[in-house]
Amino acid sequence: MKNSLTIQSYRGPYKASFENDLRFLDALKEKPGIWAIDRNVFNVYRQHFDSIGSDSIVLIDAKEEEKTVDSAMRLCRELVTKSCKRNTDFVSVGGGITQDITGFVASALYRGLNWTYVPTTLLAQADSCIGSKTSLNLDSYKNLVGTFYPPKRIFISYEFTKTLNPKEIFSGFGEIVKLHLMQAKNLGDFSALAHRLKNDDPSNLLYDSLLIKKEYIEEDEFDEGRRKLLNYGHCFGHALESASEFTIPHGLAVVAGMIFASAVSLKRQLIDGEVFDFMVKQILSPSFHGELLNLQNKFFDTDNLWQAMRKDKKRTGEGVAIILPHRDSHLLLVQDLSREEFTWGLETLKKLLA
Repeated sequence: MKNSLTIQSYRGPYKASFENDLRFLDALKEKPGIWAIDRNVFNVYRQHFDSIGSDSIVLIDAKEEEKTVDSAMRLCRELVTKSCKRNTDFVSVGGGITQDITGFVASALYRGLNWTYVPTTLLAQADSCIGSKTSLNLDSYKNLVGTFYPPKRIFISYEFTKTLNPKEIFSGFGEIVKLHLMQAKNLGDFSALAHRLKNDDPSNLLYDSLLIKKEYIEEDEFDEGRRKLLNYGHCFGHALESASEFTIPHGLAVVAGMIFASAVSLKRQLIDGEVFDFMVKQILSPSFHGELLNLQNKFFDTDNLWQAMRKDKKRTGEGVAIILPHRDSHLLLVQDLSREEFTWGLETLKKLLA
């Protein structure tokens, strides 16, 4: 794996550095600043943060219900109380929820703080840490409020993943699978990917995931065109996350969403049965790990999931939006998913997961 990746942004280029251990934290601590740290991460890695001093630390409760404007404003007040200024170094440490809350605050307070981000989950390291997006929930609407504001610097250490539980690891791999699938064009590519997912070093898969995402976000940073395809699996996946009260974590909900999208594509004859069988049976189903999730029938309630999908922010008309695999264009955003197709896709998904 290479040492760094540079991403071009409207704020100028920013760098994601890949670190072999956690010694980079010592260099960050040399410059005075304020740190916002996931409470769980702080408790596990406390020896690395004790020297900062409590006056310069704010702890974040990284829960989905905390990913709100109210939580962001509460953090703003705490930073101001700690004498944060526009030129203060603001370092946030944690997973995607921490990134969303702190990134939003970094973009809003004083109209922009000098923000450094240290992602500590595989999900954040392999996907969300680059791309500029910050996202907050509004009532029952997921990721409806947000900004485009990348960190000045990102430090990625695979060392943090050693203390994650299996569900968190597989959730991260769900997004890795998605990004690599977005590059697959035919059965040969699918076969090579299935082999690589089983045999390659995870850190290499992580780096290449960011390379794939980098291509999309540099072409379409503000999500006006091609970048929307990065939401492959998310249209249904976000609905399933909510319906399961986040028992099913993001990356695994996205895997279920890709299976659902494949089923709809098969029904529309956008992919053939051979592609569907290989993609679902050899790549997606083995990546779901339902044995870890305590799946319940209520998670898959047709009415609840349908209504949740109708709230998706990618909708631009009366229909329901979904990104589908397609034999010619690889992925296709459509705005006309019908209730009949939804029900058929859901029933197919439930059979495959069972």
